[in-house]
Amino acid sequence: MASRKRKAIADEVEENVEKKPKKVKSDSSNNLNLWKDYEIVAEKEKLDLNLTKTLIELLDNENTIPFLCRYRRKLIQDTSPEKLRDVQVTLASVRDLQSKVQNFIKTLEKKQEIKEDLKEDLKAIKSFEELEFFKSLYKSEGKRTLYEKAIELGLGKTAEEILEGKNFVNFKEFINPKVEGLKNSNEILKGIKDIIVHKIAKNKEIVEEIRNLKDKFNIKLESKATKDGKNQENSYKFQNYLDFSCHSCNNLKPHQILALFRGESLKILKLSFTFDPRFERTLEKFSKNLLLKKGVDFGNRSKIFDEAFKETFSKRISPFLIRQLRSELQKSAEKAAITSFAENLKNLLLTMPVKGRKILGIDPGFKHGCKLSLISETGDVLATDTIYPHTKNSEESERIIVELLKKFDCKLIALGNGTACRETETFLDKIIKKFKLSYVEYCIVSEQGASIYSCSEIAKKEFPKMDTNLISAVSIARRLLDPLSELVKIEPKHLGVGMYQHDVDEKSLSFSLDSVVSECVSYVGIDVNCASVSLLKHIAGLTEKKALSILEHKQKNGNFKSREELKKVKSIGPKTYTQMIGFLKIDKKTAGCDKINILDSTTIHPESYDVTMKILKDCKLKIDEFGKKNFVKQIEKYCEKNSVEILAKKFDEDSEKLENVLNTLKNESLHHDYREDKNFKPDFKQGIQKLSDLKTDQIVKGVVRNIVDFGAFIDIGVQQDGLLHKSKFKCNLKLGDRVECKILNVSENGRKIGLDFVKIL
Repeated sequence: MASRKRKAIADEVEENVEKKPKKVKSDSSNNLNLWKDYEIVAEKEKLDLNLTKTLIELLDNENTIPFLCRYRRKLIQDTSPEKLRDVQVTLASVRDLQSKVQNFIKTLEKKQEIKEDLKEDLKAIKSFEELEFFKSLYKSEGKRTLYEKAIELGLGKTAEEILEGKNFVNFKEFINPKVEGLKNSNEILKGIKDIIVHKIAKNKEIVEEIRNLKDKFNIKLESKATKDGKNQENSYKFQNYLDFSCHSCNNLKPHQILALFRGESLKILKLSFTFDPRFERTLEKFSKNLLLKKGVDFGNRSKIFDEAFKETFSKRISPFLIRQLRSELQKSAEKAAITSFAENLKNLLLTMPVKGRKILGIDPGFKHGCKLSLISETGDVLATDTIYPHTKNSEESERIIVELLKKFDCKLIALGNGTACRETETFLDKIIKKFKLSYVEYCIVSEQGASIYSCSEIAKKEFPKMDTNLISAVSIARRLLDPLSELVKIEPKHLGVGMYQHDVDEKSLSFSLDSVVSECVSYVGIDVNCASVSLLKHIAGLTEKKALSILEHKQKNGNFKSREELKKVKSIGPKTYTQMIGFLKIDKKTAGCDKINILDSTTIHPESYDVTMKILKDCKLKIDEFGKKNFVKQIEKYCEKNSVEILAKKFDEDSEKLENVLNTLKNESLHHDYREDKNFKPDFKQGIQKLSDLKTDQIVKGVVRNIVDFGAFIDIGVQQDGLLHKSKFKCNLKLGDRVECKILNVSENGRKIGLDFVKIL
């Protein structure tokens, strides 16, 4: 039986555990389980057991993902940030399962409904599905059930006799006109069937067989428009699902699942699930052989059982399985959506900044005009205004734009992609030609979340006296100047780079996206003396409270002149310092002193400063030459002559730290920007197109703006992004990639543009 198998496995696990070293922190709450959390995480994430144990120990000891991926790559065997996040999520889920199992055991112990063999089964549970299986057997059903009422009427023994086939039952003997439920043969028969239904639904072997069979037979899903579904405002978004069917739910794509469930929640769609008839037949045969294997098949015994089974399947088994299936589909779709969102967000945040240029930000609009904000090379607001170019008298708007550009010698415009974007783009194109401003470039910038940011507390503190509409224009300009610094002020889910982000679990989404933001901010690194709290709080190891402590310390004591000084900040302990310090830089320009430790401006961790100086001494190099051509050449020659292993022995140092130092000395300039290693650059416009100009087979150029599991959305310079279906991909695309595509089709209302891939630019 399953319990004996589980017991054997559990004994084997316990035997192995005794041979293992001291328990890790993660096992401290695991004393009731017959497995360790790292064993289940390794199984689910398909990782080596020892590596998984190491990863969990590191994470439990408050090591952050950016720190591990940059400074402990060898220890984590080059595990990617994405995989580490998966391990974190799975670990949290496993520990949640542990907690729920233990609570369930305690509940049964209080009710005195648990025996040792059941406890052993519960301790071996490895999934929420298994836990639900046991809960379905022992779950209290609240008010008096039909089964309990039938038992109270004295029909329990009779039902048992029917199942055991002991003798023919004459229902007339039980008739009592004065008692509800016993007034006639039909009521008595119903009571007996209620008892049999309960016994089928609560039989452990039958429920185990349900679990075995459910993955062997397909469950069909059908979707139809509700009575008023087609008339609803958003029904066009669900056009593909108004009459949809999928032979097997296992074949549904994540975006289909989320779309179907959203359509159902909006009452546009009605979903139905249909089981393969063979599933019910097979289960009925199994149940019959199990419960009717004794005695004689007298009279209507089989008929009573068959009717009871059909009722059990339709009212108990089927709804239970559908609930489980919906939950599984939702979780798998959410995971895919969050993974897609995280990847898009990462690429968006790592878009190359446009350094050293003044930028005119424009938040376009019709009735309320276009808001303008011109910022300096460092993001300071130099001028603001509002123009009304989409009126009969647009000359005044032309004059204001031209004067601003000339007065501040500004040659770059950032135009928000919201309402009136294309009309404003036409206006800008006209100005550039009319006033011969060929040196002026403009760039379409996503304004997703700009309006939310402009009304936030962060914006109010930054611009206490500025109109919220003008703040949006500042945000648009700064998104071009330094995307990362500006976008971290906005909740990731408002940045428009996900798929069905409002339909996924808020907690899981926030965890994943916050982790991505921390990874990006940390990898890029920031100058601690000019970092905002919005940026600083995302550095590995820091929280908003600790970030504020750093800023308060700077305000009281002046700018930081070394990384070492950060140890004096209140609430920054040794652990936090170790995690954060490699991602915080000291720049001589902002430190306010003539000389600083050059290493404080690099990604070399302070724990490796001593060995770095030993290497430089061995190479006869000075730290002041860091990043110069001759410096890099000398380091490269040094690495050719000396392997990391040889140097590790020579300096009695950890080989991984040495490798990190040598890579930095070889590959980094003094003010190295991690984003330069990527290919995500702003798209500067040179011409405009209209939606009405698009024709089938026309070749267009565009930029990848969003990637989802069914394809990529491409900005081709018109009001609507085109969809390049995944089946048309000829290479792996990333957010920010420039591509050449062919127009396949344009819908009548212009809401859908189909594209075919030509090449990547």
